Amino acid sequence: MLFQAALCVILLVLMWWWRNRKFIQQYRKLGCTYTALPILGHAHMFIGNREAIMNTFIKFGEEAISRGGVAPLWLVNEYHLCIADALDCEAVLKNYFSKDKLLRMIRLLTGDSFIFAPVEIWKPRRRLMAPLFSVRSTNSFLGVFTRQSTRLAEQLQAAANQGPVALWPFVNAFTLDTACETVLGVELNSQLDNNNPLLVAVDRLVELAGDGLTKFWYQIDFIMKNHPSYRSFMTEQAIIQQFIDESIKEKEEKSHTIAMNPNTKEFFSLEDESRPVSLLEKLIQSVSAAGARAEALGLLLAAAGSAAAALAFTLLMLARHPAVQDKLYQELREVFGEDSARPVTLVDLQRLKYLEAVVRETLRLFPPAANIVREAHRDLTLPSGVEVLKGTNLILSIWGVQRNPKYWGPDAHEFRPERFLEGPLEHQSAFLAFSSGPRGCPGAQYASMVTKTAAATLLRRYRVRPLQHGPLRLLFSVTLKEIDNFTVSLQSRI
Repeated sequence: MLFQAALCVILLVLMWWWRNRKFIQQYRKLGCTYTALPILGHAHMFIGNREAIMNTFIKFGEEAISRGGVAPLWLVNEYHLCIADALDCEAVLKNYFSKDKLLRMIRLLTGDSFIFAPVEIWKPRRRLMAPLFSVRSTNSFLGVFTRQSTRLAEQLQAAANQGPVALWPFVNAFTLDTACETVLGVELNSQLDNNNPLLVAVDRLVELAGDGLTKFWYQIDFIMKNHPSYRSFMTEQAIIQQFIDESIKEKEEKSHTIAMNPNTKEFFSLEDESRPVSLLEKLIQSVSAAGARAEALGLLLAAAGSAAAALAFTLLMLARHPAVQDKLYQELREVFGEDSARPVTLVDLQRLKYLEAVVRETLRLFPPAANIVREAHRDLTLPSGVEVLKGTNLILSIWGVQRNPKYWGPDAHEFRPERFLEGPLEHQSAFLAFSSGPRGCPGAQYASMVTKTAAATLLRRYRVRPLQHGPLRLLFSVTLKEIDNFTVSLQSRI
């Protein structure tokens, strides 16, 4: 019996070796500093809390840089290439559109939203979705951005001059309110109610998805669906989906009323610029109810998450770099004059060049998504000369690319916004905070405008001061986070 068991193990190992022989050969050729264990590969390095896992991703990004831009790794029986070279990443993003199976928890979260959907769903929807985030469409939301930013500034007033304040709960509620109004056309008002059911459900769901992304055993269907976290995940998701379904029903009923009574005072068209038209209102005219639900859910979470991370890290970096904050405040004074409470306008945003540089530099050092994943459906030779073999799983280290000295110089790890005022980048693909290529994030302009509007509103009212100066401790999640919830102190300027 023991002999038979041993024989089975040997046969399984031989079968695995034979199936992966081309990957094993490349792995040995490329080399890796970190030891791959039998069966587990490097998966043991991804065991631990989310801070430890983020540090592991950083290690592999640095490993890729040290080896010319590409480093191999194994996760159980799956072979991966970690890429931290801008030109190699550009080639991958132009040639591969299928997102790696590691994102199964996010797909479970967003359903068939085109952001994370398989290629067969994404392709027919990309042309439909792109116009939703056009410059014109995004600009129409500025009134929402300014109103919600003013509310955020007011909510922070009680915390000013009072010692430490964790910015994340405030920023998170602000971006969710903003996303609900622009994506769903619904005023959530979670900034006024920290116990809002949708806010609580979204927070819990994102945390559970973050856990799912970092536990490789969740890739096994049977284990995942029988884990207590999965049941909690589905409970919170149901709350969010019900909220979206009610929003869809309300919009459909309103559209029906308008169709039956075209002369009603409620009548409006999608070309009417007197009011911002939510993305959901546009969606329900183009896709099925199920499709609108999936896209609304994906857009809601993506818009809220990326904007929250961008704004929170921007404020934290300004707190840690007072000279940069003073220079930015001087620009704000020049643009807004003495009127610190005036709403931000499109003309203001166009004039705030240094603020733009500050936000871009923050996104360079702390991209909302530290990694992008792809699956290789065919062989491809990268500009670096490394061959991507069919069946390889690709981890594009945005963290690594945007800190690669090859593209950013010897001060690549330093916070220096001026680098974005020194002329165009030599390689545009060196900045991938919102990805690039056909599956690049369509909401980059949206997230940037939300961040700049809120920052311009807050920094005219408050000076942000740091509570510590050591290295930031980061958490790997759906979007990058700081372990202390971006805790700073606020000093009133007025």
